[in-house]
Amino acid sequence: MRIESVSLIEGKNIDSHFPVVVMQLNLEEYAEVTTKDIGVSFINRLVKLLPGLNEHKCSKGYVGGFVERLQEGTLLGHVVEHIALELQEMLGVGTYYGKTRRVSQGIYNIIYEYKAAVAAEKIAYVSVDIVKRLLKNDEPNINNIINELKDIIEKTELGPSTKAIVTAAQKRNIPVTRLDNNSLIQLGYGAKSVKIQATLTEKTSCIAVDIACDKDLTKKRLRYAGLPVPYGAVCENVEQALDFHNNLLQPIVIKPVDGNQGKGVSLNLTTSQAITEAFKLAKKYCNEVLVEKYIEGNHYRCAVVDGKLIAVSWRIPAHVIGDGLHSITELIDIENLNPLRGNYHEKPLTKLKYDPIVKQVLKRQKLNIKSVPEKGKQVFLRENANLSTGGIAYDVTDMIHPDNKRLVESAVKIIGLDVAGIDIVLDDIENSYEEYGGAIIEINAAPGLRMHHYPAKGESRDVASAIVDYLFPNKETGRIPLVSVTGTNGKTTTVRLIAHMLANKYDKVGYTTSDGIYINEQRILTGDTTGPISTKNLLERKEINAAVLELARGGILRGGLAYDYSDVAVVTNVGYDHIGQDGILSRWELADLKALTLEAVNQNGYAVINADDAFETTMTKSSRCKIIYFSLKSNNSVVVEHINCGERAVIVKDNKIIYYSNREERTLVDVKSIPITFNGKAKHNIANILAAVAVGISLNLTDTEMIKAIRSFKPNIINNPGRQTIIEMPDGKTIMIDYAHNQLGLESLASFAKNLNYNKIIGVICGPGDRTAEQLIEMGRIVAKGFDKVVFKEDKDNRGRKQGDTAALLLEGYYLEKPNGFANIIEEETKAIEHAINLASKNDLIIINYEKLADCLKSINIAYNRIYDKKQKNLIAGA
Repeated sequence: MRIESVSLIEGKNIDSHFPVVVMQLNLEEYAEVTTKDIGVSFINRLVKLLPGLNEHKCSKGYVGGFVERLQEGTLLGHVVEHIALELQEMLGVGTYYGKTRRVSQGIYNIIYEYKAAVAAEKIAYVSVDIVKRLLKNDEPNINNIINELKDIIEKTELGPSTKAIVTAAQKRNIPVTRLDNNSLIQLGYGAKSVKIQATLTEKTSCIAVDIACDKDLTKKRLRYAGLPVPYGAVCENVEQALDFHNNLLQPIVIKPVDGNQGKGVSLNLTTSQAITEAFKLAKKYCNEVLVEKYIEGNHYRCAVVDGKLIAVSWRIPAHVIGDGLHSITELIDIENLNPLRGNYHEKPLTKLKYDPIVKQVLKRQKLNIKSVPEKGKQVFLRENANLSTGGIAYDVTDMIHPDNKRLVESAVKIIGLDVAGIDIVLDDIENSYEEYGGAIIEINAAPGLRMHHYPAKGESRDVASAIVDYLFPNKETGRIPLVSVTGTNGKTTTVRLIAHMLANKYDKVGYTTSDGIYINEQRILTGDTTGPISTKNLLERKEINAAVLELARGGILRGGLAYDYSDVAVVTNVGYDHIGQDGILSRWELADLKALTLEAVNQNGYAVINADDAFETTMTKSSRCKIIYFSLKSNNSVVVEHINCGERAVIVKDNKIIYYSNREERTLVDVKSIPITFNGKAKHNIANILAAVAVGISLNLTDTEMIKAIRSFKPNIINNPGRQTIIEMPDGKTIMIDYAHNQLGLESLASFAKNLNYNKIIGVICGPGDRTAEQLIEMGRIVAKGFDKVVFKEDKDNRGRKQGDTAALLLEGYYLEKPNGFANIIEEETKAIEHAINLASKNDLIIINYEKLADCLKSINIAYNRIYDKKQKNLIAGA
């Protein structure tokens, strides 16, 4: 049994609208061995190890169903799936969805939903290892396994503060994208997005953070403003600290100048020995040590967001309550069993720890770890009240005196933080500091929110929502217009046309295509960018205020969707291309895959559907949004019924683009006036225009904006590179560059070219090597019907085929269709293009198929220079 691959799909995907792990498992010698074949001992030991499996329903639909499947006999891939689900349940991140799908003989995709990404990936390997060890009669230590996985979750999952902000954002319908395995989060898309890291926001001033992190500098700024802070000084050595104490003759505090979470802080120091030990401790965290007067009173943390006080907590240091029976160390262990306490920040409270600071604090109370406190006696383990060191908090927001409220708000404004936690010591929060005294101890950038959201007593205060409201005022959702485009053919042209159209309304339109990421027709990243990584790349860019995404089959299948939902989803058509790849065996399955984009449209958005494609009209069942049909046929029955119901549609009638809404008909433009229709002859481009117009209508573009866009969009290297891109040669020959790479694309291209009134059509044709032999032969037949002369070439990436085999299959198909035709193979692109140009005469059209556009353009220039001896005067500028 061997794991071939493990991948995590974060967004909506073909299996689930929730994140899933996809593990490809090769069962090898166990390919046809069931649990019944392995024996009862294996089943019993598995269930004993993981008793929660008794609760799994499986396909039976009732508790105990999975155990019945084990007894009846099921394959080990299915067992691995249920182990993965059960381990997550034991970790407290349980999910319900799991599926085992056969890929080929002995190879299965094990799919299960997850909530904790890093742990879920580890679980894939752990689950297989458990099965392997049970098969060898080796008993896995399940406690060790669970503890290791818990540690991964605690270290990699969002802490309570970040999680609270994420939850608040999701309640506001703001998109959330996690950018790393720590706390870096993007809220929203494009120009409306905001990044946070824990409670730091991208609006937080760097200078303000630097000031807040320097405790001495913070005190100086506050003292200068007339606000109360403890008297103190930075000491370079312990002798200076002792001198400070001797001159003050009062208890002191020692802490690192640059510290957090109470690390290295010692309070209420009165003896030389205690001061010396505390100074050494502080030095471990920072070279500079702050020594200041100890302020008597209660410790409060005030949360301020955008200059306004949101919450106040009374913080009580870590402590235990004696029972007269147990020692302090035993009382610590008992309290740490509290399910609200975790090792890090993953739970409302943090576990109590025994360290040198606790030892010092107990020593000052004339206690030690073995002491047994009397019943009811409160024993403090620390003097600072940080939750990160085991403290607890009570909410006292409604009790704060107005003077104290003004004090903390003023302090934050002086430092310049947008989100801050102010530590203040007062005799009582209800008493004015002006009358009863008190002091600001610290101001914290990136304050924790746990104490406010999960107080031990009092009302929970939703500071996270206050932060989100500050970042996204006036009920903003952080969203920009978002359009997805998928289909077999026409995706790239449709995407470019939509982006060109949106540019009339939005100054920075970003879009992804099969040849790169663009912003306003300027390519910023070259390559096939039709997958989820490229989507995330684009939506993270702050400069864009509208986005159009080309989504290819492979990206959707292997990585899902990298956005939560769109405003409009377009499906251009569903052809035979890629059938037989990646487990997609029919057009129905391909249509189902592409329908995922329709499921990811918001309920007030639109799905733009090609009514001339029978496979597409079935997709509407997957969509909860509104539908706009488009059709080249004015009498299309699906469209007619849709229009009669008062719905929207875009069609061609009498060479005019017409759209319908509420049974009203409106003429938009004559198709012959649109450059990329080539005087109405490029039917496939007319279909692309209809889809783009439907998107424009969905996004409330005006007729003027749409007409201006489609009339100014030209078949050139600027607007639509590599899609029927026309290049005129000086001797009357014409080159057309196009990416047609499947049967439907070649049929459309050949039909279109025949209507262009050229003398002869000469093709330089290639095909993707990962298509089936039957598909490549059929492509050769199509080329034979539509072209007068053909040169077949090879792609540089053979996609698994032997060099020359793809071109040979295309040539075979060509001669099966046209035995007396004119075709040959020249594998190298530049030589093939050069040969085709030499074959052509005046008023001939040379159609060049390409693998990579940039390489193709360079090859055209090289061939041109060779033939015409232009000495590097390129035919295509910039290529």
